[in-house]
Amino acid sequence: MPLHADDRLLCIVLASGLLVAANAIPYYLKYIRTITQVKHEDKPSKGPCEDAEDALKLNTLKKLVAAPSYKLRASAVKIIAERSIKDATRKLLLRDLASKHSTKRDQALHALWFLLSDPSLIASLEIRQHFMSDPSTFAAIVDCLSNLLPLHSHGPPSQAHNPTKSSPLLPHNRPPSETVALRILRELLTDQTLPTALSAGLISKWLKHYPFPPALYPRTAPAAKK
Repeated sequence: MPLHADDRLLCIVLASGLLVAANAIPYYLKYIRTITQVKHEDKPSKGPCEDAEDALKLNTLKKLVAAPSYKLRASAVKIIAERSIKDATRKLLLRDLASKHSTKRDQALHALWFLLSDPSLIASLEIRQHFMSDPSTFAAIVDCLSNLLPLHSHGPPSQAHNPTKSSPLLPHNRPPSETVALRILRELLTDQTLPTALSAGLISKWLKHYPFPPALYPRTAPAAKK
């Protein structure tokens, strides 16, 4: 049966439609797959404030700590504290704390006590947790206390410089640095951290050799009655 003009036109239209569909459908399928693909987001870049904080030098931070503005002081202290709990900085701090060099040891003692006691940082549990969770913290504190033992005066207690002469436990001549070290130990010592402190030698390396007054000055036996 011969095709009429209308039939030929219909065939041309159908063929053209099929050709367009054959090319368009794969393209749109590929596009849909692309826009619906789950992509891993890149890590957020540091904001301008964080970059500015990292660029601040220590001398600048020291000046800001002494600034009259409370907000400036608090911000400077926070930046210093955040830098101090980084692994490399914390290791240096603990190394100086365990040092036999008195100047380095005292600087580390006061720096660590500052981080644990400054009013603007007390609310930050992150700082305390960094030191409490690190066994090397307690090892450094025990070494520090052990290195301070020779600084105790083993002579007879002086009446003028002996505020604890009536105590059977407190040493008669305690080094000031030991007081700071004991405050730090008190802040970090909990039921959870006690086993770590004992493993570091709190008793075997330090308390066992502590110069308690009865150990230094044993009482003489009373004279026998005649």
